[in-house]
Amino acid sequence: MRQKADNQPRVRDDVIVERLPGELLVYDESRDTAHCLSDAAAAVFEHCDGTHTPPALAALAAQRLGRAFDEHELDAVLAQLRSNALLDGEPAADGMSRRNVMLTGGGVLAASLITTILAPLPAAAQSPAPGPGPGPGTPGGPGMPCQTEPDCQTNLSCQGGTCCSPMLGPCTTRDDCCGAAQDPGINCVLIQGSGTVCANI
Repeated sequence: MRQKADNQPRVRDDVIVERLPGELLVYDESRDTAHCLSDAAAAVFEHCDGTHTPPALAALAAQRLGRAFDEHELDAVLAQLRSNALLDGEPAADGMSRRNVMLTGGGVLAASLITTILAPLPAAAQSPAPGPGPGPGTPGGPGMPCQTEPDCQTNLSCQGGTCCSPMLGPCTTRDDCCGAAQDPGINCVLIQGSGTVCANI
């Protein structure tokens, strides 16, 4: 079974998957975390059904992305999927962590493949996001009226006549997030190293 897991990776059956523009969101209820997968990581993740070998996964990812996808890029994706416990079976035999992936050739590419988000916490949803960002009540800030995108501050969208933060955009409360009033799954969550952002989990 170990050989099967290594040679034909399979995604865990108990994770929740949601497709967003340009990214894939994978929620792991057992660990109370969510992972944003880049296009490259998603292209591999979605074909990890236990029937494809690494060369087949690389070919399928290349076809989906419309570009070359070599073994080094595939290794970086698989290592991060394993280090985040998103695949069935034990972690990689060498215990490769996200930091190790970056230090052993994955570089910036590996660092941007999977971003882990902590589950929304009441305190996080009500405290200001660290770093610069538009605040509520300021012209063009979240909740302010708008007619077009230029009416809103940088990183905000104009939706329904109101400036709001798009998915993975900065936020202070969930009310700052586009679509929060219509979708109870949208929250302002704490993302490791980046402050609070809007995510649908």
